[in-house]
Amino acid sequence: MKRILVFLVAAIACSLPATTMASAAQAAPRVPTKLTYSTPNFQWLSQGGGSPYHLWTQGDYWQQTFTNTGVASATKLKVNLVFDDNSLTGANLGLDLIINGTTLGHVSVHPGQTSLISPVLTIPAISGPDYTVEWLVTSTVPPGRGSVSLSINGPSWVGVGP
Repeated sequence: MKRILVFLVAAIACSLPATTMASAAQAAPRVPTKLTYSTPNFQWLSQGGGSPYHLWTQGDYWQQTFTNTGVASATKLKVNLVFDDNSLTGANLGLDLIINGTTLGHVSVHPGQTSLISPVLTIPAISGPDYTVEWLVTSTVPPGRGSVSLSINGPSWVGVGP
């Protein structure tokens, strides 16, 4: 599990060289089912209020439950998150990816970062066909250091597959 966590952090945070990421993407099978964050089922909790979909406080989250996906068990994962606003200055936003109650990894969103995109990753089997996908804030951004907003209704999704 720790290896998956470390790989997820490295791949999503784009800290791996481009050639390594390209090789990983080519070697992994295509994820067939995109779970796209969209209204009206998208849930957003920001304890501090603010603009829609902005997060910066520990315990805040973005979440959606996807039902009847057709994927009985997921062992592959791909992340494609797009941020329509990242006003972080001098602080990172820590997020845990949790699917059906299983924490799959931790990532940091850096100031100015516009997306988190991973290659296809192998994960421990998670039973479907319903998947609750959550991004939970793990550390509070200091006051005045900004927030991050997720772009939904098309650009942001999590892919799962057998």
